[in-house]
Amino acid sequence: MPNYTVTWVINADEAATPREAAQQVADAYFAPHIAGGGEDTACCFTVTNDATGEVVQVDLSQDE
Repeated sequence: MPNYTVTWVINADEAATPREAAQQVADAYFAPHIAGGGEDTACCFTVTNDATGEVVQVDLSQDE
């Protein structure tokens, strides 16, 4: 059986920081236990600044 990599992309237009962008998306689209950064949940995000190209990894289960 083959393996797959799944990528989901969504824009967060009103965020001041990469973590805030990830949290806004999680709050809007994920169940509360995932958006809250619950253990063993899909709460890791790659956030790209469209203006600068800066890429930041955000894990909502980790403190800032």
